[in-house]
Amino acid sequence: MKYICIHGHFYQPPRENPWLEEVETQTSAYPYHDWNDKINSECYAPNAFARFIDGDFVSNYEFMSFDFGPTLLNWLERHSPEVYAKILSADGKSQKRFSGHGSAIAHPYFHVILPLANDLDKRTIVAWGVRDFERRFGRKPEGMWLPEMAVDLKTLEILADFGINFTILSPHQAKRVKYAGKGWQETGGRINPRIPYVCRLPSGREMFILFRDDVISNDVAFGGLAKNGQELAKRLENSVSDSEIVLVAVDGETFGHHTPCGSRELSKCIEVLSGKDNVQLTIPAEYLEHNPPRAEVEIRENTSWSCFHGVERWRRNCGCNTGMHPNWSQEWREPLRKAMEWLNRHLIEIYECFSSEYLKDSWAARDDYIEILADRSPENIEKFFSKHARRRLTQEEKIKVTLLLEMERQAMQMFTSCGWFFDDISDISSIQILSQASRAMQLARQVTGIYLEGSFLEILKEARSNISQFGNGSMIYRNVVLPLKTDLKRVAANFALSFLQSEYPNSFKFYVYRIENKLHNDVQKDGHRLVAGRMKISSEATLEQEELDFVALRSNTMLAWISKAGSWNLDGILELFLENGAGAVISYFRRSGEREHTISELFDEERREMFTRLLDSELLMELRKSLMRLKFVEQGFLSGVRLLWLLALLSELRGAVEKLDFEKARSTLLELRQAGFEPCIEQVSLMRQKLRELIASSDVEKLEKMIDLLDMVRPGVDEWLVRTFAIRKLHTGSSGKETEILRRILGGGIC
Repeated sequence: MKYICIHGHFYQPPRENPWLEEVETQTSAYPYHDWNDKINSECYAPNAFARFIDGDFVSNYEFMSFDFGPTLLNWLERHSPEVYAKILSADGKSQKRFSGHGSAIAHPYFHVILPLANDLDKRTIVAWGVRDFERRFGRKPEGMWLPEMAVDLKTLEILADFGINFTILSPHQAKRVKYAGKGWQETGGRINPRIPYVCRLPSGREMFILFRDDVISNDVAFGGLAKNGQELAKRLENSVSDSEIVLVAVDGETFGHHTPCGSRELSKCIEVLSGKDNVQLTIPAEYLEHNPPRAEVEIRENTSWSCFHGVERWRRNCGCNTGMHPNWSQEWREPLRKAMEWLNRHLIEIYECFSSEYLKDSWAARDDYIEILADRSPENIEKFFSKHARRRLTQEEKIKVTLLLEMERQAMQMFTSCGWFFDDISDISSIQILSQASRAMQLARQVTGIYLEGSFLEILKEARSNISQFGNGSMIYRNVVLPLKTDLKRVAANFALSFLQSEYPNSFKFYVYRIENKLHNDVQKDGHRLVAGRMKISSEATLEQEELDFVALRSNTMLAWISKAGSWNLDGILELFLENGAGAVISYFRRSGEREHTISELFDEERREMFTRLLDSELLMELRKSLMRLKFVEQGFLSGVRLLWLLALLSELRGAVEKLDFEKARSTLLELRQAGFEPCIEQVSLMRQKLRELIASSDVEKLEKMIDLLDMVRPGVDEWLVRTFAIRKLHTGSSGKETEILRRILGGGIC
């Protein structure tokens, strides 16, 4: 029997705003909201609903070995629950196929280069990964994927501490090998990847290691082999002899995102191999049970699968880069690593010093903090403190401890490998880890009053960008990261300003915060509007809460003021507005020195929502009628009028989509394109929302028209969702014209 294992490492860098804990709009992912959304539609979802067999969709995940980064699973759980559920159920179903072993293996909680992490962080990151896996999959993990396959003996020892039996490496990571009956020999970067190995650890324990076939894996990932499932199956079958295993391990995104229609081709490969009498699809745990290692291996420490120089890519300018900018330097990597390690040392000191007063064992508590991240209910938080607190803590003391634990979470996550992987420190991934560092420093200062940013920025000055406008790491931090910084008052200001445009319930969740609108008065005068009231705002992440008074004013612009509850005479401010107008209110606050919040402080999603509200205004509809009388001319058309034209077109498109007026929407889209514009992400999101509504109502005629409309933006948007619906509908009952439309839908997609 020939054994074949396909492993997919599914991961995306966490892009959540550290203050809001949600991914904001990423325009580079257009027409999707963000990259997670895009790759889910192109890869994770199509692989979850790969084939329709016996009345149900069968997942590719059931037939392969896979790991998912925990932070990605967090996102899928919140934003794509149907895909998330299929991933979990695939592991359960695979156990029947693979001798009781599940196809999922664990992943450290953060995608950190573990050989470069200190021992405390290594342990917590692995512990969180194991605990997260157990919570989701309902069993203990047998194997663990190492980020970038970066390995050292200490990392393997920690994996063994948590009951991990095996991991996957590349052949060049083997230093010496000893086959049965023979002595140790140097590998020279080559090892037989067709058999399993045992690595004996300094502690006397063992770690089983399977080595991937680098040549076939690279042909799948980079050589186009993933484009043809039948060829992939043939290549795998022909590469291995009886009783041997060939293991292909690649980024899971290869199957659908990097390779269009890759999920379909993977499914074909699985189908072909499953039909072979001389081939058995397997996973590492099953194969190791029936084929225990007879060869020993010593690993080459501080090596990885994506850096020729070991792990240097994540701490200095080793020469590795993406190849996109051959003339750029990566000298910035070393000072960025230096700044992060300097900061982490200080944060560890702060955590140890300030938490020890309240916690029996600060590091055991940090290891258990994953339980709160999974469930922030008051009961679970109380359970955590009952276990770890030295004594019964006051609410203020619990908040202080939680701030410190959140500080440590950000401190570990700021070492996410992607921050060093790409070509410049201005890359979105580097900005992300700088944002996490900023949040960690903010939390440290809240608890201790210690200001760390000054010294941190001095080190970052050495990290020079290849793009002159960005300057260096310090400038990027000041210009890009600091504007993201948020506290309870800024969250309150966002609510107050948004209140001028939208209606809110008395209590609602706002990102990771909860807002209770305790009272408000809403008055208008001379076309201006003033809203004044009181709110209670609390953070689910840090347990902080505060009652605040707010005043929001819409006149020629939109302004808000926030203060501690009871600081102002709100009735007096309302009276001032009604008697003397908006100008008097503005003058009052400016004389009193109160901080003025403007729409420039709105979070990205709220700014976009405000823009959408503007598109709905009657003024724009009137403007559209006026502009209809003008001929659009590319050259010489005033930029201001051009902008108004765009706004009017977008307004018309939104209205047409809302009403499902497909002819109007189509003609407006064509007009936008002729004018050199594309619909905003908000308009595309509305189309995608309507697509889901039409699927839910099974209105196939309108659904086909909505698909055509989306194809005008980008072909294949949410194709997996459409195909899943159409296939299920055809198999569960359709007739006549409906069947004809469904077949057209299935015949018209990219895949």
